[in-house]
Amino acid sequence: MRLFFTSLLLLLITQVCFAQKEETKKDTETVFKRGSIKFSGSYISPEVKLGNVHEDNGLFAGGKMGVSFNNQFSLGIGFFGLINNSDLIAERPSDWSGFDPTQELASIKFIYGGLALEYSFFSNKVVHFNIPVVVGPGKVSLKGEKDIFLERLEKSSVFVIEPGLALEFNLFRFFKVDVGASYRYVNGSTLESLDDKDLSDLSYNLTLKFAFFKR
Repeated sequence: MRLFFTSLLLLLITQVCFAQKEETKKDTETVFKRGSIKFSGSYISPEVKLGNVHEDNGLFAGGKMGVSFNNQFSLGIGFFGLINNSDLIAERPSDWSGFDPTQELASIKFIYGGLALEYSFFSNKVVHFNIPVVVGPGKVSLKGEKDIFLERLEKSSVFVIEPGLALEFNLFRFFKVDVGASYRYVNGSTLESLDDKDLSDLSYNLTLKFAFFKR
């Protein structure tokens, strides 16, 4: 009897071991399967944007750099800055004691940047569409034309999210040109002379995209 139960126990242990081994052979279901995401190259893309800042035309210059996967999805960083003088009449800050709250001509300084994402539809076609998005922090300041009090006091950190739509032309495998538009949504301005609406607006964009190590 003891031999019977011992043999039965060994048989059960063997069966469990085989069952566990068989289970490990099965692939665990995941959202992204092995080999489904493939590195397709890196890129650098200088870009200019034309859109209103306050009540004046603003020209932004900057660019993006990052890596691409499956020739569709790009992940990188972007940085842009206002390069022309967008002027306004600003008042001295109310908390600036010792000076009269007189008005003075000031120029707007505006930079922003952060995470740059982009998805391409039918990227193998000569002409196709892209959806780019830039999300990150920014800084806005006012610089006085006569003295530096506005530059030192009138400044604010902001948050920027800029989704867009672009038409991309594959001129060469390593060089592409994008033309499109984006909306610059700004939030968090604490300037007395400028609010979020003054800094938010539609932009028209031109991008030159250079690809490297493309497979």
